[in-house]
Amino acid sequence: MIVSKSKKFIFYKPMKTAGTSVQLNLWQQCDPTDLMNMMTATEYDEHQFEVCGNEDQSIHEHMPPTEYPKPAGYKAVSMVRNPWDAAVSYWYWQRTAPIETIVNNRIYKLNEFVHPDIDFYIRYEHLEEDYKECCKFLGIDYEPLKKTKNYIRTNKDYTKELTPGLVEKVRQDNPNVLNKFNYQYG
Repeated sequence: MIVSKSKKFIFYKPMKTAGTSVQLNLWQQCDPTDLMNMMTATEYDEHQFEVCGNEDQSIHEHMPPTEYPKPAGYKAVSMVRNPWDAAVSYWYWQRTAPIETIVNNRIYKLNEFVHPDIDFYIRYEHLEEDYKECCKFLGIDYEPLKKTKNYIRTNKDYTKELTPGLVEKVRQDNPNVLNKFNYQYG
């Protein structure tokens, strides 16, 4: 999460949407007065993470708009991804629980980030293109995104991991995402 007082924007970062890559680039546009709670890679080496930025105890990395409302006069940006793909991605990243536990507990929580306060969404499926448009929207410099954490998942076909019951559970848990972005399973 970033709350940029200097540029008057807030970045809400849901899990498993390539948010770290976007956050690293946005962080470079910020100054010391801005609030950030994030992990960043040293020189974009995805294997060497450290806490950095101006941490504020009132914010955490994956805080949705319902927990930290957009300040007046700010622009709000978030990210979105096919929720079935995000659930499987989270499971690959975590690998500490069965996929049923991940889906049934809604740990990845994409639906909470589709909110009326969000002015611009960066879609995972159109990451670079949408990020470029986001930079224009925010009035900041565009730099191509650096890939982070892309070594975790080798199987990119999420349909091979979900049972019909889990497919339906993801559908039920993500009505905002599915209605706004028209994601389909498969």
